Amino acid sequence: MRTLKLILLCAAIFFGALAIFEKSPLNVKYEISDWFSRLGTPDFITALDSISSRDQSETIREYKNRGHELTCYGDLRKEDKIGSATDYLCYAYISSAYDNIPARLVTFFFNRHSTLANRTQFIKTSISEYLG
Repeated sequence: MRTLKLILLCAAIFFGALAIFEKSPLNVKYEISDWFSRLGTPDFITALDSISSRDQSETIREYKNRGHELTCYGDLRKEDKIGSATDYLCYAYISSAYDNIPARLVTFFFNRHSTLANRTQFIKTSISEYLG
């Protein structure tokens, strides 16, 4: 009987949280889903000068070997590009970058099978806390 009460209580909490999540504004949903996506992800550890014009497959292979789960796609929309030459991108959720600054996402941009640029998205408060 005790186990049944515990199971019902857990189910009630879960479904209550789910109902609250569904009624939340989009920015709150994104923050929550980003937080869950970053759980257990590796740190983005690389020297800034090592990110240069390298072969696309080499870059993807290197970061997959480091444990990053890259999501890649081409046929980019205008808002996905960082310039007219960008034709492919890969992104991965990360827990921190560079000097253990809490971060959210790293994106690699490619042009004709070579690395064009990368962008690291930090958590809003992480930069001000790090620099402050």
